[in-house]
Amino acid sequence: MDANNDVDRRSFPTVSGATFIKSDHTTGTSNGLIQIREGGGGEFYNMILAGSAGAGLEHNACASESHTSTPATRDGLTAQNYLYWSSKNMISTLTPDTKALSQFKISGCTWTPAGDPTSSNLAPELQLLPRSWTSVSE
Repeated sequence: MDANNDVDRRSFPTVSGATFIKSDHTTGTSNGLIQIREGGGGEFYNMILAGSAGAGLEHNACASESHTSTPATRDGLTAQNYLYWSSKNMISTLTPDTKALSQFKISGCTWTPAGDPTSSNLAPELQLLPRSWTSVSE
């Protein structure tokens, strides 16, 4: 989809009740914990994103799909031509280099209401959250 972001049959997952955790490691450190590709849509709600990443959600090179964090706006949109990100999602991702909170890495998209999407930035207080990868020796 790198050349034509408005092609029919775009990706449109529904993700709900999911927890995504990323440990410190050396690959993909500037990427979002979740990355929605060009022209992708879907519904994302009741999620927890935690760990070490360039951002919680990364979304670049948007096409004609609508982007919203408002449920009322979502109800009037054309089927499979929108991206809904719930403001009740919880994102607690810290950048690997500075350990600064980084929820969103978004460019080229217009959101309704204006601005980037929103999410709770509360730490989820997960127990036994791994801080680094470990190797298994046999």
